[in-house]
Amino acid sequence: MSETIALVGGHRVLRQSLAEALQQIGDFRVSGQADSLARSGELFDEEPPALLLIDADSFDPESPEKVRALKEAHAGIAMVAHGLDSERQALRYIAAGFDGYVFKESSLDELKQVIRLALEGKARCSPSVAGTLFAELADLDRSRRSRHQLDSLVLSPREIEILQLIADGLSNQEIADKLFLSFHTVKNHVHHILGKLRVDRRSAAVAKAYRKHWLPGRRDSNDSEPSNDR
Repeated sequence: MSETIALVGGHRVLRQSLAEALQQIGDFRVSGQADSLARSGELFDEEPPALLLIDADSFDPESPEKVRALKEAHAGIAMVAHGLDSERQALRYIAAGFDGYVFKESSLDELKQVIRLALEGKARCSPSVAGTLFAELADLDRSRRSRHQLDSLVLSPREIEILQLIADGLSNQEIADKLFLSFHTVKNHVHHILGKLRVDRRSAAVAKAYRKHWLPGRRDSNDSEPSNDR
């Protein structure tokens, strides 16, 4: 038995062309069409479809959230969006809970595969979308690492070195002995570190450095920190 699909999109010619293409595949049957999200609820009145195929380019940026609400109102209905080659738009719909996203430049076979997997409860996107999303995630990771590197420039190499020794549990005097510095010089460095990181305790400075990934490893949170006057 063919699975039923309902189409939602603002362009009638495109909807009809897609409906004909899907029905030619033989696996699917188009049970209804709606020209707006507001009217998509009518598609569930007589024969609820197994899947809604949404034209992402027909609607405003708030559409994913609106369709999320529609999906919550009709539990068990799979939803797939198809739209232009835009990773931002694809991410927006996937984040809104869609079961798949397909670029309009994709082949009919890719669309069929994504629809079939969505009907099986497996969230998927076409290979072209997957490649774009991986590239986007890689860019986000590079941006995150760049921010950490820029943040770390707030402290000088010597201050990072002293912060590491603080994290290792050394007192100011022990740091001074290890680095062949005066106690007064180390204490000034610690004061500058606290000021730059906008914290008032050595332990807080160390914790922030770990969050920023400036220091390797992580000390046990139960370890005590030496006081500033030692």
